[in-house]
Amino acid sequence: MTTSTGTVRMWNHDEGWGVIDSPDTPGGCWIHITTPSVERRAFGLEVGRHVTFMWRKMELERSQDGFSYVATDAWYVGEKPFRRRTSSYGSQGGLRTSLTITFDDETSGGAEAERDEPTPCV
Repeated sequence: MTTSTGTVRMWNHDEGWGVIDSPDTPGGCWIHITTPSVERRAFGLEVGRHVTFMWRKMELERSQDGFSYVATDAWYVGEKPFRRRTSSYGSQGGLRTSLTITFDDETSGGAEAERDEPTPCV
């Protein structure tokens, strides 16, 4: 992959993609909303801002929405790439929780707890 600098030409908020212009990517470089390493990624890239971006050229017979180049990462010039924290609980960053319930038994003098059948989660 190659790293270049360019300018955000457009951003389609409804469809979640945009185009970065650079002399290294003639015709523009397509970028998806999940690609940028910027803190407020959900809002897309700001049109007119200068970015550093990594890109790859599509195979000759393929293109992405008519673009021959696709960005694999991007961040604003002068800023460090924003890297989301990853969890120690797995590669997907999910959490793992558990719950232990201890009932008093009849021999300890405590009140007998009612035990209903488990209700399936829907």
